[in-house]
Amino acid sequence: MVIEFGLVFQLDNQISYLYEEIINDKITPFIEFIDKNEFYCFIDFNVQLLQFMNWKYPNLLDKLIKNLKIGKIVFVNKNNFEYINDKFKIIDKIGKEINDDILNEILIIPENYLERIYNQDFDENIKNLSFELTHIFTDYIENMSYEDIYDVLINKFVSHENDKLVINIDINKIKYNINHILKILLRLEKEEKIIISRTLNYNIFKAIIEEKKYTFIENNEEFEYNITKFDHLQNTIIKNIGDMEINTEIIKLVLHNLYAQKLSIKKKFYFPSNLKIMQLIINGLKNKIHSLNWFEFADNDYIEYGNENLYSIWTPIGAKCLLLIDKSSGTIVSPNPYLSNFSEENKNWAYSKPIITYPKTRHQLIYGGFMFEDEIKINDEYIGELSHYETIIDEIENKKIYKNQLSNLYYNTRLDIKNNLIIFECNISGINVIKKINLEGSRIKVKYELVNINQDIMVVKLSVNNELSPSPLEIMNNGKNVMELNLGAQSYKINNIVSENGVNIKSKIVPSGSEMIESLFGARLKLIYSNKLKYDEKFENEIELNLTKYD
Repeated sequence: MVIEFGLVFQLDNQISYLYEEIINDKITPFIEFIDKNEFYCFIDFNVQLLQFMNWKYPNLLDKLIKNLKIGKIVFVNKNNFEYINDKFKIIDKIGKEINDDILNEILIIPENYLERIYNQDFDENIKNLSFELTHIFTDYIENMSYEDIYDVLINKFVSHENDKLVINIDINKIKYNINHILKILLRLEKEEKIIISRTLNYNIFKAIIEEKKYTFIENNEEFEYNITKFDHLQNTIIKNIGDMEINTEIIKLVLHNLYAQKLSIKKKFYFPSNLKIMQLIINGLKNKIHSLNWFEFADNDYIEYGNENLYSIWTPIGAKCLLLIDKSSGTIVSPNPYLSNFSEENKNWAYSKPIITYPKTRHQLIYGGFMFEDEIKINDEYIGELSHYETIIDEIENKKIYKNQLSNLYYNTRLDIKNNLIIFECNISGINVIKKINLEGSRIKVKYELVNINQDIMVVKLSVNNELSPSPLEIMNNGKNVMELNLGAQSYKINNIVSENGVNIKSKIVPSGSEMIESLFGARLKLIYSNKLKYDEKFENEIELNLTKYD
């Protein structure tokens, strides 16, 4: 019996720190294979992964789009139906629309795309066909011959009454090169043992779903628990949005996150910290005109600080800014809130995520940074809390590097309500550090004072990091070209040329060095100040961050 296979490949991993590895090890060889061979398939490709490709691998995305347009690849998540468990089958309409808009914007699919891949002759026969959707987990067949694999397909996935089969292959679960399986399938087709369908298009796939001829997610206690927690948080967020303008960039970003979370709820990696941050963003937009007060979030103390133009959240851990919202423009300045900043080790938003390094590709993934995040070296040695700084991801194991980090040190903190200031102070390794924060209009002013309280002369190097992502949804959808950088000696401008929102950072003192570091969906400005301080000698500086409009 010759069996016609429709192939569905899942490439829907939601875990951002794995994107680099997935693209290099799984997606690149997969797309290259399809591009070079007469191979036809469905793919289930999550939007966030497409955004990452658009940011860092635009040439690979172009190759994907090319094969989309000629019909060798068909997106199953392109057509307003879901093939997920009934527990959360109904996706929020607005979130779905935003998701589809993003797909259209990134993929630039022509209007007649669906019509072109539609097979008219097949339409009348849809209901009469007998076909099923099932999973094939392929780890265990890595070393099988193509004859053995054929036997597995026949015996395990085809009943006596079926002559057509749609197979769902989860690429994320394959620990070896997917091309091994693809080559075997092509060989089986060449020998006329199987047919790789050119006609099992989205209409057929939809019919499978509607007739519930599929197997997918297994319910378990953790899954049910996550569903309950998600529903509660989602309802709270939707309620708080209320009658707010949903077409603003910031609300679209929140709803986009809700949609992504709902699709990845079976995975525990992001959930639910990211949704809690979405709630803080909504609260920031609705907060009273002026605020300077403590609040509790995820069992930790934070500071909300806002005026008629800005809303910000600060933490005593590292004396840094975790979130900045431009209320007048209805957008986020920094960081990109899609990327969960909850430490895997500390379960605390305030702790910085490590840098991820991939030795195989020599790429670094930097994300989850904050504003006014400081590093200090004294006599070339870092000071602060000994904490996790870098993860090395290789084929054997994940290696962790620890170093002293000032960004994870808990500062003595007080709110000066009379003068409208946040004052952070710490005394460590023979140096006293004071930071004073003031919001004024559309500006944040941060005054630094470093005093040598040791008897010895010390070389003090202060690095101030600002992770910036003005209008992050526009950055995620449009790639690197949307960000315009203008770097001077004491003034640094980062603009989003699509949203026309930007940031201007000014330093009162000319830094001894500066770096613009590419982050994920953003840019990190690092200003470096180096001084020799005698006993009781101090270093003072003021850094001003000012919101601007692109001109």
